Amino acid sequence: ATPTVFKSIVWDQDYATIHRYPYMLELANAWPQGFQNGQRDPCASGMVRHSNGGGCAPSGTPTSVYVGPYATVMPGSSVSGTARIEDQAIIANGTVSGGVVGGLSVVGVTGSPWGNNNFVVGGTAQVRTTFYPLGFFESGQAASGSLNLYGDVEYRGVGLNLSSGNRSGFVDATSTVGRATDINTKPAPTWRP
Repeated sequence: ATPTVFKSIVWDQDYATIHRYPYMLELANAWPQGFQNGQRDPCASGMVRHSNGGGCAPSGTPTSVYVGPYATVMPGSSVSGTARIEDQAIIANGTVSGGVVGGLSVVGVTGSPWGNNNFVVGGTAQVRTTFYPLGFFESGQAASGSLNLYGDVEYRGVGLNLSSGNRSGFVDATSTVGRATDINTKPAPTWRP
């Protein structure tokens, strides 16, 4: 997982152009968070395991919405239509009516110094982010249409609603950083003794 050559990264570089070095490790006598004693932990108060995917969501979540086994829809958020909440995504204070939210995305915030900001995802937008929660700095934001947000994203601008393109890094109304293809090839992991 260590590069053989030093690679410089610019502060707002497109995530798909940053070389990543995956690795595997083996742990003994340990359980991952959320799986104490080999069983998934129960959902937090106000949530149950969703019938479509097995993630945690309020009991009234529509069955047309997929909430993956490690994803969470917090009470007070709204998910509907054919929305897909995948991976480790958390809908903290958001409205998702379509598209896909995945990766380590956190949609909407509560308790931020900038307010309790709702974030809206709709259309066929793809949101797979890893950095700040969407809506962290400003209110009234959305991702709609065919927008593809990915990687380390700082989504900036009151009322910003982008609806097309591939975006990562510092994203505002004028940014164009983003590409559809990743320079990293997906590895086929194998154990080495």
